[in-house]
Amino acid sequence: MSIRTASRCIAFTILMLCASASASLGAATLTFYNGVLANVGTDDACITGTLEILEQAYAGFSLRQSTYTPAVGEVWYAHVVISHPGNPCSGGSATGIEILLPPSTTFAIDADNPVFCALRDHSNQVTVYYRQNQGCPQAPSTGVEGYAFWAYSGSTAEPWIIATGTWLELMIPLRTSAVLNGSNTTFRINPDLGVVGYAAVGTYVNHDVIFRDDMENDGLVPDICTLGGTVSCSLAP
Repeated sequence: MSIRTASRCIAFTILMLCASASASLGAATLTFYNGVLANVGTDDACITGTLEILEQAYAGFSLRQSTYTPAVGEVWYAHVVISHPGNPCSGGSATGIEILLPPSTTFAIDADNPVFCALRDHSNQVTVYYRQNQGCPQAPSTGVEGYAFWAYSGSTAEPWIIATGTWLELMIPLRTSAVLNGSNTTFRINPDLGVVGYAAVGTYVNHDVIFRDDMENDGLVPDICTLGGTVSCSLAP
């Protein structure tokens, strides 16, 4: 799952960016098993004043080849997808995001296994970031209930500015040291003062013995790259 030079595919990243290389190297495709959609907060629509849902979110964990759950000791990815259907007069929400880890689970973030941050804008183009100097956090900080992952402007941690009609997806590498049979991986979503919602997924980690050394040729598929109407999905330079 290493990040390789620009002349090659960035490994363990957007599958469609390196599909031909992945196929030749026998790589696996990683998709997500997702929990239920959660509504987070309400607002008054700016034009009509109608009460509406502010944000929606769901959580998931990665599967290999759409079927195989992660194994004990193996790096896997948790993700949260957040949309902003509400149309407040502010144009969006400054959102705090935290992850509450399942038992026996730690972060596996390093240069080979970065956090990925995917943003879908109003023109339906998705850009995926993977470095802190791009605004994508590469380390957690202490949160209210769990571990916070803030957006960054330079060295300053800030809430995520999620505009009406846009999407955000965070993908965080984890490693689990014991079997999980449905323990929740939970994301805490805080789009406004005093407004908190939770997106969770029952997570399964199996007891298989893993003999591969790494998964550097795996292709990770962000959910928002597969949304209807998406016109492009690219990795930030």
